[in-house]
Amino acid sequence: MARTHGKPRKRHGKDRLTPEERERRVAEHRAQAERTAAERAERRAQREERGRQRAGRIDVLRQLSRERRRLLDRIVDVFGPWSDEGDGLRRAVKTAYNAADATMSSVAGTRRMVEEACADHERSIAEAREHSLNELYGDFVPRLFGAAYGRVERSGLIDDVTFPLLRDLALCVFFGDDEGRHGILGALKRDHRMLYESIPLSRTLTGRLADVSTPHGQWLDLSMFREFSIGEPVPKDEENIIPIITGTAVELLVRGTSVETAGSDRIFGNARKAAVHVGKAREESCWERMVVHGTDAERAEAAVFLGAMECTYRSGQKYETPPPDSVATQHILSMSSTLQRFLDSRGGISSAGVEFRQEAFTPYVIRAEGDFLTPDTLWDCKVKGRKPEGKDLLQVLCYWILGVGSGDPTFDAVDRIGIVNPRLGKAWITRVQDVPRGVVLKAASYIIGYDSGDPRRTRIQARLDRQSLA
Repeated sequence: MARTHGKPRKRHGKDRLTPEERERRVAEHRAQAERTAAERAERRAQREERGRQRAGRIDVLRQLSRERRRLLDRIVDVFGPWSDEGDGLRRAVKTAYNAADATMSSVAGTRRMVEEACADHERSIAEAREHSLNELYGDFVPRLFGAAYGRVERSGLIDDVTFPLLRDLALCVFFGDDEGRHGILGALKRDHRMLYESIPLSRTLTGRLADVSTPHGQWLDLSMFREFSIGEPVPKDEENIIPIITGTAVELLVRGTSVETAGSDRIFGNARKAAVHVGKAREESCWERMVVHGTDAERAEAAVFLGAMECTYRSGQKYETPPPDSVATQHILSMSSTLQRFLDSRGGISSAGVEFRQEAFTPYVIRAEGDFLTPDTLWDCKVKGRKPEGKDLLQVLCYWILGVGSGDPTFDAVDRIGIVNPRLGKAWITRVQDVPRGVVLKAASYIIGYDSGDPRRTRIQARLDRQSLA
């Protein structure tokens, strides 16, 4: 039978497939299809595995390349480009990392060897540099400390950690590197507080006291002082002048009453210096005249401006202030009147703006100025809205130590110290002999720097002995 287009040829007779033959052929086709699918799946898996292996090897090669570059750069940084030892290490790195079968595990030994060699070389260089710096600049440390170096060295505060800091501090001082100096002092203050407090930093007395920690109960306590009232309290609400300038203005108004006896240079000398520095010398001379000869309102206003100049001189920072308003003016006049009456009741002002002889000062304290002397008492004036604290009491004691230690005869009859606060309307006073002797001598040595054997310390001890026998 002829085959027509598109239709299968019909099988007749013996050409027809039996059912069993048909089933066998179908099974063979199915088996072949399954084998083909399995082979394709296997080839696909093999390709994926080769891809993963290739990607893993690429990652390893990249890691090896980065590590190799890092080690070679480190060798050059540590040993330099022409060092024989560095050449040997570079060859070892290239041999290990360029191997065809190199892995991160196989090069671990080489990496460890290079790191240890570089660390040892850096350590030896640092030790050699430290030794050379100590030889060249180590004597700057004793020069920085001056007479205090031996005391600090014997105390065990200087060791292998702190000596380099002190040497670098001395170099910063020598070369005028203020930024480096402040950074090193900050590190010493944070990590080596006792050593920081023993460094003579050429401070004012107020700055020195700010550097020293004074735990409660270890120095002076207000219970050692007798308290009494000197007038009505003055509130500080609604004043338009900051407290530090207000307090200085009150002092200057009272000092102004002593211009004829003490002289204007003694009373207004600091304000004059600051005014010249900030370009207000002409205004300052007008303020001086108003403080002495002006009306009450003019005196208060001039005292405020002079107080800003005084604060500028003491701190080294420029102080600006507006004119006092009516409330501030009234408060300043009231407090100055209370302070004046109180000092008159104590025998009058012997000295306003207490200055100390140059021989009183040390590398720890290079400048200080007390407030008032009456015939037997050294007074410090405060106008804060709180009672005196430990450092306030310690400040007035240190004034007495500076005066007596310098041998100034002005202090021969001064055997009391006190704090007066016209804002609170209170004053506190004590005899120096009632202050524990150990506290006085500790303040003389630890804060001011009068060590054992110092003639100034000897004067203080002799004075304490005489007062205890009186």
